[in-house]
Amino acid sequence: HKPVCAFWRYSGKNQWITNTSQGGSMSYKNVPMNALELAVNASKASKAEYFACDIAIDENTNKAYILECATAFAAFPYIRDWICQYLMWDFSKGKYPKPHIPLFSWEELGKIDSNLLRTLRNITFGKYTQSYDGERFIKDKEEIFEMEMTDESKESDMPFTNVEDLNIQIDKQNQNEQEFMVKKIDFNKASLTDLMTLYGMEEDLAIEIKEYLQDNIITDCSDLLELESIDEQMLKSWEDNIDDMRIDINCVNKEELKKIKGIGNKLAKIISDYREKIGKFVSIEDLKNIEGIGKNKFAQLKSRLKVGE
Repeated sequence: HKPVCAFWRYSGKNQWITNTSQGGSMSYKNVPMNALELAVNASKASKAEYFACDIAIDENTNKAYILECATAFAAFPYIRDWICQYLMWDFSKGKYPKPHIPLFSWEELGKIDSNLLRTLRNITFGKYTQSYDGERFIKDKEEIFEMEMTDESKESDMPFTNVEDLNIQIDKQNQNEQEFMVKKIDFNKASLTDLMTLYGMEEDLAIEIKEYLQDNIITDCSDLLELESIDEQMLKSWEDNIDDMRIDINCVNKEELKKIKGIGNKLAKIISDYREKIGKFVSIEDLKNIEGIGKNKFAQLKSRLKVGE
């Protein structure tokens, strides 16, 4: 859910159609942030992997409105390839090369004349491949493609017969969308793709966080202040998206304990030995029974450790 490209569309002289193939023109300059935010929110709500929005700006209120959304559009082949290459890099933990994804590319594209851009859209330096299964099936008849059956219709798919049922269903959909849009992230379990959904997150910073996690376990966002690229303001903008990252003291081994801020080799061994002696911690308060853990140290550990349900 990151904007890859954004631009204004203008109709030709004495025309109202803005489509570039019909004489309209494009400008990549000064794209309003509220239009980008609306597109991102719509993309999240629709659970789309790739997405295009036509958005109109009210000249009186500057409010953005969606005119049309699509998952198939002119730049689809490029978006598809970027996503596939990016996922290969992410899932293989860097074994495959990371693709060049021109995030926020409109800043540079704005310097190019729109007439040239329209020409560039038709140029490729790669081997041509069909963009949809039907065309591939028609052009390459030697290969056999098994067609999947569509899902059977359910009663819930049918139009509603009364307003009350409709309102109940709309409330459920709104609730589901809100839960989806506020995805809780645990840095210790998050993929690079997950990290990239956080506000203001750039690829270099996401990679830096993943490298930090090789030697550390994050139990509180404040741990990330050790990275120069992260400040208090950035952490504050992530508050609604961060999950409880405290570690279950009964499910962590001694080596993992050592990676938690405030717990060194000695304390990790003491906690591990005590757990082995008592079987398991019933309450986080049991830490107070360990010799050497005073009031201040307990307060610190309580914010980083928990006893799972």
